[in-house]
Amino acid sequence: MPTNPVVTFDMIVGAVVADCRQRAGATQTAVAAGAGMTQSALSKLERGRCPLTAGDVSRLVGVINFTIGPNGESRTAGGVLDMAERVSGVASEAGVTVLMRPSISLPPAVRIRLLGRVALSALLARANGGAT
Repeated sequence: MPTNPVVTFDMIVGAVVADCRQRAGATQTAVAAGAGMTQSALSKLERGRCPLTAGDVSRLVGVINFTIGPNGESRTAGGVLDMAERVSGVASEAGVTVLMRPSISLPPAVRIRLLGRVALSALLARANGGAT
């Protein structure tokens, strides 16, 4: 059982989507409507509470006018996943355990150590080239 803080890859992808949406100045309600989902569903996806499919990411990318990363990389689902991979790498370097399979049932002791939203945002900022 991991003793380090834990984050799932779905949490990272959701944080990247949320960051892109917020930087674009878009609300969850507007983006969700444009992507054909409810605001509640988008909120759950952004928090990593349910897995994002490639179709979800593609629809969200189509709705949000944003750039990914410090150099304005591509506005594609692949760009979102590439950024999530960078955040995953930064998380690992910081001693955070990244679970790639969200279907793993986390024991209660591990759930307590799930990385908080603020810490995940700090990792995202670091991966974007910002200081933490």
